[in-house]
Amino acid sequence: MGVFSSIEVHGHIIPPAYRQALIDTGLVGRDRFPVPPWDAQLHLEYMEKMDISAAVLSLSSPDVHLDEDQKTKALFRAINEAGAELVREYPDKFGYFAALPLPDLAGALEELTHAYHDLKVDGVRLTTNTKGIYLGDATLEPLFERLNHYKAVIYIHPCMPSAVPANVLTGYPVPMMEFLFDTARAVTNLVVNGVVTRYPEIRYVIPHAGGVLPILVPRIHGLVQLTRKPEDRADVLGGFRSLYYDTAGPSIMQQLRPLLNVTDDTHLVYGTDWPFAPANECADQKEMIMNTEQITEDQKQKIIHDNALALFPRFS
Repeated sequence: MGVFSSIEVHGHIIPPAYRQALIDTGLVGRDRFPVPPWDAQLHLEYMEKMDISAAVLSLSSPDVHLDEDQKTKALFRAINEAGAELVREYPDKFGYFAALPLPDLAGALEELTHAYHDLKVDGVRLTTNTKGIYLGDATLEPLFERLNHYKAVIYIHPCMPSAVPANVLTGYPVPMMEFLFDTARAVTNLVVNGVVTRYPEIRYVIPHAGGVLPILVPRIHGLVQLTRKPEDRADVLGGFRSLYYDTAGPSIMQQLRPLLNVTDDTHLVYGTDWPFAPANECADQKEMIMNTEQITEDQKQKIIHDNALALFPRFS
């Protein structure tokens, strides 16, 4: 069976307003990682080389929070307008996950309404934490109630943890390890605090094949059983099983089998992390997925195309 052109769920947009805000606030090097060139034409050229028929784009790290909530709201509005304009210009090529000005909850709810009612976005991008408030925190409950109402597809992207140990990997990019750990923190918080179960209409996409999560799920499940009364236990295994996980990252071949012990092959979707990941690395990762004997040809078809189409049927 031939594999369709890919549908990607983990690619990034870098609108001019966002890039300028990073420069103005001095956040360009916060992750010890460069912010690459980006525009629509560069992304389309990349997609053609990679045989990607459609890509749902999102903002990467770091989030920018200005000195006033109103300024931050205006910045996120400009970013989301740019994402929506890209989709209007290339509706068959691009989708967009709206960004929200958290931890300003009122501002986030206002922008969420605008994103769905006016911009007609494909989903919402949330970071693992914003100023130390992690997904799964009780203060975010009104946001998840609204996301459940919209039956949102949420793309979770890692960012700088609320605390990074001193004198560890000094000078190396934060995404090398800390992003993978912060993904585990946030997603576990969502699952064990019952958010995933409480709001069943939300679908979550987790980056980098879950980071370090695939090998931790049995431990998390066991300790929840050990430390919580039956009436207080979240459905840990069911919660993790219900999530979608993308294939971005150079460790995908090491993560694939453990990930398929956590969920099934209908919950893996294709991602590359371009333009933050180099194009040649993205090409190598796709070749590994297509050539591996760890999964069947039918499973490759699901990962590269079919599962994302189920999330975003307008690309059919």
